[in-house]
This record gives sequence, structure tokens and C-alpha cells, in this order.
Amino acid sequence: MPLTLRPMTEADARTILRWQYPGPYDYYNPDPAGLVDDLAQFTAPEGGYTALYDGNELVGHVVIGQEARVPGFDYDDSVLDVGAGIRPDLTGLGQGAARISQALVLLRDRYAPSAFRATIAAWNTRAQAAVRHNGFIETARFTNPKGVLFIVFECCLNPNDHA
Repeated sequence: MPLTLRPMTEADARTILRWQYPGPYDYYNPDPAGLVDDLAQFTAPEGGYTALYDGNELVGHVVIGQEARVPGFDYDDSVLDVGAGIRPDLTGLGQGAARISQALVLLRDRYAPSAFRATIAAWNTRAQAAVRHNGFIETARFTNPKGVLFIVFECCLNPNDHA
């Protein structure tokens, strides 16, 4: 079934915030002490988070705008910043590029941005491969305030051209 984006419900957010990734992807595991703040962030109407569904199954989330940005980089508003998280049991199966392609088409149709930008941790080679497969190119590198190196990628508006 094709993927769909749905408004993030509290139930979706609570489910996503319980996901646990194995190392080194445990970097993305939420801090239980921040659950209240994370829940508010994921469900805020202006927060940019949406739930990603495959049929009736929650398979991930997509975030856009300010919430998709990583502290430490001088972003501009010329493109739409995007980020995503996929359910842990669905990662590493070689489906990332196709899921990203579908999500980008949904975002393009919904928001009509001039282009997309994704910021990915330099150690996350799986995510980098998936965005590169969708036509993203590296445009910058920076270190966030916690000392983690990130790569900024930008892409065209026609992700299907690269799938």
C-alpha cells in the first residue's frame, strides 16, 4: 500500500516515543526524563510532526520545518527542511530509499516547496545512502553543540526521478 501522512495523535506520539533502536542508532532513543516535553513537541499543531502510515500500520514519522533542523547550523528558509524516523524493526531492510521517495512525494504535493533539505548525522550511513538514492547531494557539514558531526543534504522536487 502507498504511504500516507496523518496528523500526529497523542497515541501515535506515545508509540513512537517508546521505540528503541540498537546501537549506534540508540542516539535516536528518547530520554524517558523528557517524555512530557517530547510528547508536547510531537503533538503541537505547529510542530511539524506527522505520522507515517502504511495502510493502517504506523511505520514512522516525518518532521518538517524548524523541528527538522539540528542546532549548530545557519539554516535559511529557502527550502523545506525534512526529517524522518522509521520504526526500529523496519530499519536496515533496504526499504529506506523507497519510503523516503514516497514521503517526499507526499510532502511535495502538500507543501509545494522549492526544494528539500535533510540534516543527517555523519555516522548514519544508512540514512545518507537512502537520501543520496533520492537525488540529495551534500551541501555542508557542521558539528552540533554536543560535538556530533552532521551533513546537510539538498534535493530537487522530483524524488521519483531518482528512485
